[in-house]
Amino acid sequence: SSYKTVSGTTINSNADNRIITGSGTANTLNGETNLSFSGSQLLQGGQTSAATAGYAGTLQVNGVNDNVTIAVNSFKNNDGGGNLVIGKSRNASVGSFTVLQNNDVIGAIRWSGDDGNDYESVAASIDVRIDGTPGSNDMPGRMIFSTTADGAANPTERMRIQSTGRILANTASPIDNNAAFSIKELTNYPLATKVDATGNTTQIAFNNGNGHVGSILTNGTATQYSTSSDYRLKENVDYTWDATTRLKQLKPARFNFISDNTNTLVDGFLAHEVESIVPEAITGTHNGMKDEEYETTPAVEEDG
Repeated sequence: SSYKTVSGTTINSNADNRIITGSGTANTLNGETNLSFSGSQLLQGGQTSAATAGYAGTLQVNGVNDNVTIAVNSFKNNDGGGNLVIGKSRNASVGSFTVLQNNDVIGAIRWSGDDGNDYESVAASIDVRIDGTPGSNDMPGRMIFSTTADGAANPTERMRIQSTGRILANTASPIDNNAAFSIKELTNYPLATKVDATGNTTQIAFNNGNGHVGSILTNGTATQYSTSSDYRLKENVDYTWDATTRLKQLKPARFNFISDNTNTLVDGFLAHEVESIVPEAITGTHNGMKDEEYETTPAVEEDG
């Protein structure tokens, strides 16, 4: 019916701010040497002082060895696993809800290093942002991967995965809206591949619903562009037509491309002239136009 007064309590390993736990022995408590609470920060790792020169989080795991680790382990006989959840709401009250907006940051992971003064400089980061208009059971998101260049203190976006599933490298917008992967060059070219083998080796393979339909192969000295051409894939094979007459209809020409500032002459064909003779060799529409949108300013409108 009343609390009993305990006198003579002993606290082993007593120190300021340490978390106190029971030892199982009467009148004896333990000050945990690896866990302390300063009133606003929970510290783990055997350090009683919070790190303040970088990201001074409310939960810190600080140590002086290579085993400073956070592990999330799940032991259960099913297909589930451990989870690390980062959440965000626009409501200022804990437990209340206000929908997020496009481009809001849900959370981020930062890798910061000591630059000789502090460790506030970030070497790399992964950000997750809203990528569209969220609503009930609708949360479109994108992931942004950033690294910091030599001589800089803050990271620059290098790659992102959009809510649509598109992957963009070295660009923040799709180069082609029909492409699943867009990559922009850094200096000279956007993509390089390498295989260690010097014999006939596939560098890139092309597949569709029918399976493998083509590839780019290399050997020790050359590159081969390969497509399916087996006789078992073809029918109505005819050798009786006049191939020479067909070839004579083609009109080879010399020209330079308008975009080539050097006006270098090249040998080739005009696509629409080839199309009427070998239509399967040409894609696109003769005199086709690219769909574009233009915004006129009031000044342009007044000038007619």
